[in-house]
Amino acid sequence: MIIPNTIYFSRKLKDQFPHIAREIETKLEEEGVKPKWLDQTNDIWVRDYMPLQMNDTYFIHYTYYPDYLMRSLEDRASITNPIRLEQKLLICEGKVVVNLPLILDGGNAVITDHHVIMTEKVLAENCRDRYSNENAVSNQIRKKMKLEPLFIHWNKKEKYGHTDWLVRYLGGPTNMVIVATNEEMTMDVSISAIKKLSETQCYDVREFKLDKPTVNSWAYLNYVQVNNIVLMPTVADPTNDVEAKGKLSRLFREANQEVKIITIDCQDLIKAGGALHCISWNIKM
Repeated sequence: MIIPNTIYFSRKLKDQFPHIAREIETKLEEEGVKPKWLDQTNDIWVRDYMPLQMNDTYFIHYTYYPDYLMRSLEDRASITNPIRLEQKLLICEGKVVVNLPLILDGGNAVITDHHVIMTEKVLAENCRDRYSNENAVSNQIRKKMKLEPLFIHWNKKEKYGHTDWLVRYLGGPTNMVIVATNEEMTMDVSISAIKKLSETQCYDVREFKLDKPTVNSWAYLNYVQVNNIVLMPTVADPTNDVEAKGKLSRLFREANQEVKIITIDCQDLIKAGGALHCISWNIKM
């Protein structure tokens, strides 16, 4: 399991959500972590288009042309091509970047030591003729990412089809994976994830469920880690914020990770459709 030591955000975050950027920067620097800011981005959602890290030196580039950004010229103009950033930040530093010839969002790839966990949206976007089927997609993932794909149900009410708010990998001695079971609207996705993960017999699957979840409780698992610091979103719900932090702290401890959880008020980000994992790119350099 990779523990990132470097974290990036789009510089546009400072323009669009200056209060959130300021809180992130201040709290990280208090812990001795200096966040880095990416230029040459067209939006703040850097998780969706920046490369996936598979090991210390090996990264995956993919095609970021999601269907939800194909509906207008304005949406298409917001798509970032990360090739220049990959060249500057990775290739020039001796890292290997390999192209995965699939349409993909980085937020729909939770990487464990055994699998890449994705919703079936990756199949919907890549299986559009008789030559492109689930086997072909799976073989590309195996070949380039060197892991087995594990596809879970995609509920189309959640148009992005991401997994990084639902499933998170903590590893540890029991190979822990946590699955959120707080959203009634997408409970079918949670059930699918628990079933598929349990069937592999690879993981210690834990539910992340609050006593009285709300519509924004999905955001708690959209945390981001750098070194032993975990930035966790809060949603302006003091009771749930405290409960979520306590549950997440306990799960990290049980996975033998001693981390410090620091909260960031993300209610404005949530209104825009994401939280902390969505706006960050954390890697090990």
